[in-house]
Amino acid sequence: MSVLRSNCPSCAAPIEFKAGSTIVVVCEFCRSAVARTDRALEDLGKVAEVVETQSPLKIGLKGEFKGNRFELTGRAQLKHEMGGVWDEWYATFSNGWVGWLAEAQGRFYMTFYQPLPAGTVLPDFEQLRIGEPISGIPGAAEFIAAEKGTATAAA
Repeated sequence: MSVLRSNCPSCAAPIEFKAGSTIVVVCEFCRSAVARTDRALEDLGKVAEVVETQSPLKIGLKGEFKGNRFELTGRAQLKHEMGGVWDEWYATFSNGWVGWLAEAQGRFYMTFYQPLPAGTVLPDFEQLRIGEPISGIPGAAEFIAAEKGTATAAA
């Protein structure tokens, strides 16, 4: 993993982009979101404080998934429409993969980007019905809509 070290454009504190795929970090001193562009670092503004969730995970934690080593290099906290929050951790793998380790309701879920074949048409959000299958994903097991809602970024 390549590391880029620099200084926060808002407060000049040291910041680190721990993986080549990382484009935004939050300064731990002033809470500014700092974006890495092709020309310079850009201050995107302040980020809300993370709600304490008693997570056993933390940035810098290392692990292994299906024989591949990873490190947690980022964290997003999302808010459910009903008010609850959950954490998703950005995982950078030694083989170049990136994924998200979601933590919700006492369980962990590792997810990866998977492009769909050209021409695949998925149902619109409005068409999804709780308890009904989601069709149109070639080569995938049948998915059933268990929940439907819109999350917002909390931190």
